[in-house]
Amino acid sequence: MGEFVKEAMESNSIPLPILNRILPDGSLTLINYGLNDSNIQSFSQSMLKVIPDKLTKLFLVNNSISDMNLDHMISRLRQTEGLTVLVIVKNSVGPVTATKLGKGYIQSRAFRKIKKFVLKDPTPNKLSKHNVEHICKALCKSSYNLNVLNKLTLSKLGMNRKSVILLSEAAKNLPRLHHLDLSSNGID
Repeated sequence: MGEFVKEAMESNSIPLPILNRILPDGSLTLINYGLNDSNIQSFSQSMLKVIPDKLTKLFLVNNSISDMNLDHMISRLRQTEGLTVLVIVKNSVGPVTATKLGKGYIQSRAFRKIKKFVLKDPTPNKLSKHNVEHICKALCKSSYNLNVLNKLTLSKLGMNRKSVILLSEAAKNLPRLHHLDLSSNGID
């Protein structure tokens, strides 16, 4: 990581010691670790340096990431290839991030390597049915390219029937998908 720290300092970004928690299997689990305005820029920029050589699995749980900051991080992830697991739970997935996921990241080359994608309980925001549809449309549209996706969790998002229909269409084209969790969506 020495090279990253040097480059971060030269570009006026603050290197994050949390990156030392990346395990040998390539996973980084951040539970209740605050990623706010002051450190999300450095964290997002670091994704460009550590994926896929060091980081392949990212678990973000209750990190106080705002919708705008999560959008920034998704933009950086879109520039990488090699992340195989992305879990976002109890972070502020709002309309900005939903649009970025739907119109950018899910359709990008970077998302094609994702085996496990979890988007759950976007607290404190509640996504509108329209925003959830962005994500589901992108999954449907990109399903032919998502050959390794085997676990998909979209829980507590407030899905509607149209989103479920889009996902059922997508599932037909996902040969390795063996786990689909749409729990706690209040689907009517």
